[in-house]
Amino acid sequence: PYELIPTLTGTDGKFVEYDFDESGEFVPVDRPYGHNTAGLIVGAITRRTPRYPEGMTRVAMFGDPTKALGTVAEAECARVVAALDLAEKLSAPVEWFALSSGATISMESGTENMDWVSRALRRIPAPAARAPPRRRRGFSAGFRATLSAPPLRRRAVDPAPPAPPPG
Repeated sequence: PYELIPTLTGTDGKFVEYDFDESGEFVPVDRPYGHNTAGLIVGAITRRTPRYPEGMTRVAMFGDPTKALGTVAEAECARVVAALDLAEKLSAPVEWFALSSGATISMESGTENMDWVSRALRRIPAPAARAPPRRRRGFSAGFRATLSAPPLRRRAVDPAPPAPPPG
């Protein structure tokens, strides 16, 4: 994933990688490429253009297939949440170059990885144009409809059939 950085920064842009320090703070780090500790690389990218000579900054996340094929577990999900927090702090957009073989399934961690995945998914903002998810009603409704599907409509049932037309 580090090979993408020059393409995104341009000739006079910069990339500042972020990671957790020993105290658990999400801070800029200065290390050689490829020495990341998780399967997700996070950084702030600034690119200067003629239209934006001061530079346009965005937060980028890169899945790293060299770390367990980019599987997603606690370490990666914690970085997703921290990257979204960083983007809010910088008032910057987020670009996610997702490369992952899915969530880590392990007998050692049990369902904890799924807890982290759900925490990261809940933190991802929904597009503004999309309506908020609807509440599902009843057990079987979850199997018939997804959250984005329109609500089920029930027809009113008349207690008696309509009278035949006169004549």
